[in-house]
Amino acid sequence: MPKTRVFNLSLHRSGTQSFADFCQRNGLKTLHWPGIGFDLICRPALETVDSEYVWYQYSKIITGFEAVADVPAPVVFREAMTNYPAAKFVLILREPAEWVKSVRRHINQREMDVLEKMQYWIAYGKNFGDYLSLGDDELEALYRRFAQMVTDYARQRNVALGTFELSDPELAPKLDAFLEMKGQQPFNHVDITKPNQA
Repeated sequence: MPKTRVFNLSLHRSGTQSFADFCQRNGLKTLHWPGIGFDLICRPALETVDSEYVWYQYSKIITGFEAVADVPAPVVFREAMTNYPAAKFVLILREPAEWVKSVRRHINQREMDVLEKMQYWIAYGKNFGDYLSLGDDELEALYRRFAQMVTDYARQRNVALGTFELSDPELAPKLDAFLEMKGQQPFNHVDITKPNQA
């Protein structure tokens, strides 16, 4: 069983599905969103925002993959860096206002999943209920805050974190260099809203 060596810690709607596709086309066995069943398993962690419980569940399924992306990776970024210090960690950012628009299209009026809520609450610093209670400016600030949290913790743990811009036309070769891949595959970013996908 391959040991996970790449963690994409980006919040959902930040090219996580495109990243998973990129890794797969470069020959890495990749896990994108683990599904609604896994989300339900993590429900006991929601009230207290227990990322360690989520990590306990997640760590049991990721050892068979070389790369992971999407929730719950942003929820467990601290646990991932602590338990996989030799891994490569990726943070792909998009322009915050565009991210907010994508989030609002993706979730619309539906109830957020357990792990969607947890990533927001961790980024915000507390349980605030539903994302709809936040204005666009607050969501943009949340997005920036999360990026800073990940960057600071990576520095503290002294792990390899690569930060990239989703809009960068050179994203694919930069990821190739950081992840030490020679696949020369393009990064095909498509922001398509599908139910329960990021």
